[in-house]
Amino acid sequence: MNEIVAPPDIDAVFAELTPKERTVVQYWNGSAQATWEELEKTYKGEFQKPFVREIVNDIRIVRAIRLYCEMGDPGVLSNKEAQQFWSKVVLDDEQRMGDRLKASELLGKSHKMFVEKVELTADADLAKRIALANDRLKEIDVVVEDSPKELEG
Repeated sequence: MNEIVAPPDIDAVFAELTPKERTVVQYWNGSAQATWEELEKTYKGEFQKPFVREIVNDIRIVRAIRLYCEMGDPGVLSNKEAQQFWSKVVLDDEQRMGDRLKASELLGKSHKMFVEKVELTADADLAKRIALANDRLKEIDVVVEDSPKELEG
């Protein structure tokens, strides 16, 4: 019989990590270098680059990052939660009209209702210059791909 296994709780996973490890997980943004740079900006020297590089190779940290990314930050509303909140404000007759209108505007923006369509046309001169640039790139690719021996002989 297959048992249903509950997903791990982020608090339980974080309980196994040091405060610095938890911070690295929360600041993770795709690479050790980018994460370290963001930590440096925020914490001004508290995090060393080798520490961050080493820690993101730890399997516990990798699992924590994956779980944190899947679950999201519990202190931040998801898009759906924000839209539900704005919808409640819009539909609540007890709210001030200004608040209802602002919530309506934010809800519309979240649904991309105010996207402006822009058409762009290029003149013939620009098209010619692009074609010439592409031709030059093709020539450069051929030269780079040739080995020095082939070019000598």
